[in-house]
Amino acid sequence: LREKLPHADIPLEDSEGNQIPASEMKDDTVIFEGLYEGASYQYTVDVGEDSGYEVPEEKTEIEIGDKDETVPVVLYTEPPECSAAEEVSAVFGGKAVLSVVSQGEEPVSYQWYFGEEKLEGETEASLVIDPVTLDDEGTYVCTVETALSDKAVQEIRLQVQPAEPEIKLDVQNVPLLPSWVNLTVTVSHPDSGSAEKPEGEVEFYIDGEYEDSRPLRNGKAERKYVRLGSDDRHTVYAKYISADERKYKSGESDPQMYGKRLPVEGADYTAAEPDGATGWYNAEHPLILTA
Repeated sequence: LREKLPHADIPLEDSEGNQIPASEMKDDTVIFEGLYEGASYQYTVDVGEDSGYEVPEEKTEIEIGDKDETVPVVLYTEPPECSAAEEVSAVFGGKAVLSVVSQGEEPVSYQWYFGEEKLEGETEASLVIDPVTLDDEGTYVCTVETALSDKAVQEIRLQVQPAEPEIKLDVQNVPLLPSWVNLTVTVSHPDSGSAEKPEGEVEFYIDGEYEDSRPLRNGKAERKYVRLGSDDRHTVYAKYISADERKYKSGESDPQMYGKRLPVEGADYTAAEPDGATGWYNAEHPLILTA
């Protein structure tokens, strides 16, 4: 019985229904002597109504061999009380934490499953998934039990949301060509450097007009030798077109203004000195209209 139960009663019957009294009850063991080799017997377990244990109501059959037999009888308590969120949302490429909270002071053990697949080594109260992929979406199950309890089962549904990418536009003047620029767009996960890189293409816009598009490779797209023209200032921005909206949302960069001089005297600008070599504002020498 694995522990001493002073009120435990285990009636044993032979094949004809005759009850066989126990010879001895010693600590956690009930001993029956004088049983016949090769005979079959049935037993039930009664530990009283207030013991806190659950026992099977049906009779259990055992067969006696040619030597002494030890028959383990495991009794179970009610499953431990525990709670968990029914659903957890996580951003693609980010981190998801699924947690179960157990009540009571008795030590408990945990085991996580993804659907019916046992997750080897995941035996803590929390399951961490980092980084999250589309394949991680689904129902997770955590079983919680004590040494002598039935299992409590908690289900948590993980939903994966698309990430809002960071889209950065860098404009660099082409050396010796003051009105020509190179455009570079970097698209990345907002929080995780280990996340799968975005895929898709980038569209470039100058003064609100579509200029060209380039595929995104390893998180970057470049458009080289773009002539801005002779105007005093130009607004440049880029649009990211996601290849899979389930992973990354499409979006666009903040618009940036570039020019040879301040376009409106007395307007509110934040500006550094222009590039001394070209007279133009660029990534190192920005000219950004704020009002």
